[in-house]
Amino acid sequence: MPSIAANRDSNYASIDFHYGENSDGYGDTRGCCSSLRQITWASLRQEIQLLLKIGWPVIVTNFLNFVILSESVMMCGHLTKDELDGAALANSLINALGLSIGVGLCTGCDTLFSQSYGSVNKRRMGTYLLQSLMIIGLFPFLIWAVHINILPILLALGQLPNFNFFYLILARYLQNQDRVYAPMLCAVAGNVFNLISQYLCIYVWNFGFVSSAVCQALTFVIMFVLLIGYIVFSHVYVETWNGWDVESLFNWWQFLKLALPGMGMVSLETFCWEVGTFVAGYMGEEELGAQSILFQTETWTFMIALGLSIAVNIRVGQSLGALNGSRAKLVWLAGCCCLLCSATVTTIIFITCRSLLPYMFTNDANIAAIAAGIFPVLGLFQFIDGISCISAGALRGCGRQATGALLVITAYYIIGLPVGIPVALTTSLRVFGLWLGLLIGICITAPTYIFLLCRQDWNRQAELAQERIQVAEERQQVYDTEAELEDSGRSPSTKAKRAASEAT
Repeated sequence: MPSIAANRDSNYASIDFHYGENSDGYGDTRGCCSSLRQITWASLRQEIQLLLKIGWPVIVTNFLNFVILSESVMMCGHLTKDELDGAALANSLINALGLSIGVGLCTGCDTLFSQSYGSVNKRRMGTYLLQSLMIIGLFPFLIWAVHINILPILLALGQLPNFNFFYLILARYLQNQDRVYAPMLCAVAGNVFNLISQYLCIYVWNFGFVSSAVCQALTFVIMFVLLIGYIVFSHVYVETWNGWDVESLFNWWQFLKLALPGMGMVSLETFCWEVGTFVAGYMGEEELGAQSILFQTETWTFMIALGLSIAVNIRVGQSLGALNGSRAKLVWLAGCCCLLCSATVTTIIFITCRSLLPYMFTNDANIAAIAAGIFPVLGLFQFIDGISCISAGALRGCGRQATGALLVITAYYIIGLPVGIPVALTTSLRVFGLWLGLLIGICITAPTYIFLLCRQDWNRQAELAQERIQVAEERQQVYDTEAELEDSGRSPSTKAKRAASEAT
């Protein structure tokens, strides 16, 4: 078994893996109770520290990426009500039919990047980077077709996913090398540019509503360019980049069988929340206002769970790539501990300040009263949905996105929404009934994730990670051998061509 030595510098947590005896103090990777008994407080505390060091910049990065969309709504909201509604609708569609797809596809990167970086052959990561850029770069063309046929205004926003997808890939490339500060600083720069450009275009130069979409698209272009500049000038690619590799043109299915279920896993859950907003619109303006407040608040606090989930994904993948299944399981448990602490704080705030928080969004007393009555339910979401998110990150680190996608479909679309929507529309519960359906959904996903991960053979997952990397290495050796034979004129294809030319 490999052991893990953590070497820290002033900028990021760099985890170096080397092979030796397992010195973690816990060896059994099956059976939750036995594993818990063998975990020492020292090992758990060390892993929590590493997760927090990776996780907090990722939390800030995710929050800033989300705020970019909100900034456009806020700027347009000061024009007229029509512009506010248009910007909100456009960003809702972009989130559901654009950004969520990109984030979901990047779950393929989450698995392959982290496992290859944790292995002895880190240069596989460069091949996976090329492959992901080519594959995911094709999907914006499909998204454009959808956006163009929704509204002409979405044509400008339809330019967004292309560079945003590439930005997400490069951010994953850096984060899975524990370089978490560069994406965060790029997100800060992007938000500064977006705010200044939106203000100038809308209020100073009077370019109107469409200029907001253009500024938003340019923001992601700038963030993408900044990340490229950092990668090139910092030479962070040296350890993982093997140059332009013909092998990246082959075996796309290995990436797609992770990315496509991951897209379903993320997008279907996002669609579920957007459906809730549209259903609330049928109930009336007050219910829609309350739903918007609750949705925005839940999204902001969810960034904490999402950042920790990505950190868990990175550490689990690196541990499996280093053939250390027991360490990977410890990472998941440490992530759950971190989440429980953060969820306790946010839940206390939601319960004690439930009458005050809605007034951050509205001055309407009726809307505030509806939202205040549901904030305690939002507190339950912090724990249950948070644990579900952390566990989903562990599954992505193992490459089990298909399992997560099937669970999301079952929990939300077969059980949760079919219960919540009728209750909301046909009873006096209204918005509370809608959130009750969503709560039922996450009450199914969280325990199921926990059961799957507790019963999972983590050593077997480490072996599967090695098989992914080994198959790619063997294929690369075949390509290199054929290229050498081609150059020397000794390959079968070269001899056949020479014989054919001599015969003619």
